[in-house]
Amino acid sequence: MNIKQMNRVSLIWGLILFLLVFLLTVFGFLYKSKTIEYRQMEEKLTNITEKYVEAKFLYPDEGQSLKINLEELKNEGYIEEFKKDNDSCDGYVVLSHDGFVYHYKAYIKCPKYTTKDYNK
Repeated sequence: MNIKQMNRVSLIWGLILFLLVFLLTVFGFLYKSKTIEYRQMEEKLTNITEKYVEAKFLYPDEGQSLKINLEELKNEGYIEEFKKDNDSCDGYVVLSHDGFVYHYKAYIKCPKYTTKDYNK
C-alpha cells in the first residue's frame, strides 16, 4: 500500500469510529430520557416511604432490612395511586441499616419499565 491508500483507509476508519461513538451517545441520551420519569417515580416512592418509616418508627436493626410494599403505603393513606401514563405500577422499598446509615432502595414495576433486580 502506498501513502495515499493508507491515508484513505485511515480516514474511512476514523469516520466509522466517529459515527459509532456518535450513534452510541445518541442512543444513550434517548434511553436516559425515556427512563427519567421512572427514576423520578422511584424517588417519589422513596420519599413517601421515608415519611412512613419516620411516622411509624419502623427502623430495622443493624444488619437487617425491611421491605415496605406500595400496598402498605396505600392502606396507611400515604399514597393514593402510582401510575405512569394511565398504567398502574407496583413497587416496594427496601430499607436497610449498615450500622451507620439507613439506606432506602426503591423498586418499581410498570408495564414498560422494571427496576433492575426487582423481586430479586
